[in-house]
Amino acid sequence: VEYGNPADAKKAISMLNDSFVGDSKRPIFVREDREDRTFAQSVQKFSNFSRAPRNFNSSNGGLKGKQIFVGNLPYSTSWQDLKDHFRQCGNVVRADVIMEHGRSKGQGTVLFESREAAQKAISMFNDTEFQGRALTVPEDRYAN
Repeated sequence: VEYGNPADAKKAISMLNDSFVGDSKRPIFVREDREDRTFAQSVQKFSNFSRAPRNFNSSNGGLKGKQIFVGNLPYSTSWQDLKDHFRQCGNVVRADVIMEHGRSKGQGTVLFESREAAQKAISMFNDTEFQGRALTVPEDRYAN
């Protein structure tokens, strides 16, 4: 969703984040997308609301080797903090902080455009300090 001004966007985020869809117990998470792209580019980038972008399919090796796991994150770390930090290694396609019951689990994943960038992130940031905590940064073994 795109808003006409920043104030309306911030209001929607504060009202809707961690709310529930209808009468269900399914929470929704609303966040700002700070990337400079149009709605049409966003739709092209992701298909069927899947977590992985279209260009990361099985014909080109999928996510394997392009996604890293980040452990021991401070609970206050946002997806944007994670993305900004790991951007030093290459183009970050997606960064997520793993949440449970509306709270951070202190873990996250970062998906890079290339395997080389992911490997660079592992060697550059594993066992280094981030916001006062020593990170654990291996390849995400659950990425396919």
